[in-house]
Amino acid sequence: MPTLIVTDANILIDLSIIERHDLLFLPDWSTSTTYDVFYELRNSQQLSWQPYIDNGNLTLEEVPEELISQMRSDVSARLSDPDCTVLVLAELKQAIILSGDQPIVKAFRNRGKEAHGILWLLDQNELAQRYAPEELHTFLSAIIKINDWLPIKECQSRLRRWGGGI
Repeated sequence: MPTLIVTDANILIDLSIIERHDLLFLPDWSTSTTYDVFYELRNSQQLSWQPYIDNGNLTLEEVPEELISQMRSDVSARLSDPDCTVLVLAELKQAIILSGDQPIVKAFRNRGKEAHGILWLLDQNELAQRYAPEELHTFLSAIIKINDWLPIKECQSRLRRWGGGI
């Protein structure tokens, strides 16, 4: 079973705000994050994710400190210890990371690993035929309203594909 590691709290925040936690859980994938990422959420957001932790859909993980120190010496000084923690976890689990944080994405890809953002997650939901195109259009439209960092052209392309422009 492939593993998806959420390395950016903003992914969890966006899905919590639009109340579409289910988008994170792809069929036949396991999904994890670290305690560090989870604790970046507001209390209300943590509470909104708690049922998914309780039922095992979202696993919170820890990484031994010595592995974080080793990773620290291999990556850019711009990355924090929590960033190194998620990279270690993803490598240990041979996972794909899900992040909008470009320094983390770049560091992981430089190590020959796969990294994607929230648009990829929507694409995977489309490929799995979990939602109708109109629903995906609605989800992306809601995310765009709260996330100014998404690439406009890529969003416009998906919105057209799923039923209209911005």
